[in-house]
Formats: sequence, structure tokens, C-alpha cells
Amino acid sequence: MGRSAPPIHTRDINSDKRDNVCIAAIRVFIEDGYSASMDKIAAEAGVAKQTLYNQFGSKDRLFAEVIRQSIDTITLTLEEPGLDLRAALLRFAKVFRERALSAHGLGLHRALIAEAPRFPKLARMIHQQGAASAQATLAKFLGRAMEAGDLATGDPQFAAELLMSMLAGFERVRLLYGVKNDPTSLSEAEKQIAIVNCFLRGFACYP
Repeated sequence: MGRSAPPIHTRDINSDKRDNVCIAAIRVFIEDGYSASMDKIAAEAGVAKQTLYNQFGSKDRLFAEVIRQSIDTITLTLEEPGLDLRAALLRFAKVFRERALSAHGLGLHRALIAEAPRFPKLARMIHQQGAASAQATLAKFLGRAMEAGDLATGDPQFAAELLMSMLAGFERVRLLYGVKNDPTSLSEAEKQIAIVNCFLRGFACYP
């Protein structure tokens, strides 16, 4: 794993520079996997290596921050004001699929899966920061919809897991294997609508 981190006691870099560091880290992790060096990430981001350790503590935590930022972008869609349930889920579906099925998303997924057997503690941390965090946020959203009577009462954790599986599932497996031809005739927007409609029918409120 990453080398031991010095205590974090220096002044934070600004948010724009922090975002740039994460963007640079994504590029390097995708290119080199988890074996990527902090020197290379620092050079790509245009900052000193010590700055990375001061801000993130270790390579593990930098990797986790990259995942957390990506997940935050997805789950924030559920907090957009003025959207009804279907509109909110369609917005979530759009951003979730953009992240999960993009070249960056697939690259990070490959990098983590490749290292999980050697670094199980890191894998668990990334899972908590990533998929588990997204599921928990979505489950809370769906739970509120169930309480409001907009969805049939059920297990919101299972409902969240089901929707996330529908949104990526087999399609991500196909892309991870490098098979890019799409056997369906649906556009991306049509896929999002079909998945959300199917999910809502499954959890429709019956009298």
C-alpha cells in the first residue's frame, strides 16, 4: 500500500486545486493501476509530492477520495429541488450510468478489482466510500418515497441495490470485456427511461 503518511497539519489547498489533483490521480490510476506512484500523480497534478501527503495522508486515502467525489456527484442528483420521484430517479440514472460506464469509471473499476485480492483492506474501504455509500444514500431516498406512499412499502436497501444493478449490471460487464457493440437498438436516453419505468412498475403502489 501507500507509504506511511505524515501528520496532516498544513493549510488545505483550495478546492479547485484539490479537484485538479483528483482528476490527475484518476488519469494515473487508470494508466498504471494502483501501483501508480505518488511522484507521478504529483507531477501530473503540478503539485509537490509532500502536498499530496499533507492533504490526503496516503495513496489509499487519495484513491478513496477519488471514488468519494465521483459518488457525491451521483448522489447529489437526489437532492435537486423541485423534482418528482420519477424525474429524480431519471436524473440519478443518467449521472450514474455516465460515471459507471465511462472510460474513467471502467478504468477505475478495473484498477480496484485487480488490486482487491492483494489489498483487501483497501478494497473494503473503497467499497464503503463508493458503491455502499451510493446505495445507502439511494436507500434513504427510496425509503422516504415509501413512507410518503409514492412507492410500495418494502426494503429500501434491496430496492436501491436492485436499481443500481439494473442501471449498470450486465452492460458494465460487457464493456469491461471490451465488447463495445450494443446489441440493443435503444438510445442511451431510452435505456435510462426504460430502466426507471421498469423499476417504478416493480415498486408501484397497489391498492
